[in-house]
Formats: sequence, structure tokens, C-alpha cells
Amino acid sequence: MAGVRVVAEPLEHLEGVGTPRASRQHVTDDRGLFRLFGLAAGRYRVCAVPERRGGASMYGKACHPGESAAV
Repeated sequence: MAGVRVVAEPLEHLEGVGTPRASRQHVTDDRGLFRLFGLAAGRYRVCAVPERRGGASMYGKACHPGESAAV
């Protein structure tokens, strides 16, 4: 799916442990592919956030590991 925002969030930051590190994000290309550069070593939760110009998307945010597993 093209135009989906993909975010990598450090799990340590979400768990309230350690020094907060910056999240990274990118938007999928016309083939639905993405690459996230500059991530420090560690554990991350990766989320896909579909967005549509001018309105809400019919798809919801999806994360791995899921919301309950990350917190």
C-alpha cells in the first residue's frame, strides 16, 4: 500500500526505561516498500499508520509487537 507512514519507536522509551531515543519514520513508496535508516541498536516497535489526504483512512494503525506487548 503506497503512502503509509511507518514509524519505529524504541521499546525502552515506551516502557519508560533508559534514555529516550528518537523515533524514525518514513512513508511507503508506490510499491508499498520502505526503509528506515539511522536506527541505533536496540528493540523497536514498528507501526504502520495509513493516512489519507483530506480525510480519515478506512484502515487503522497496526504495530508489531502489538500495543499490549510493548508496554
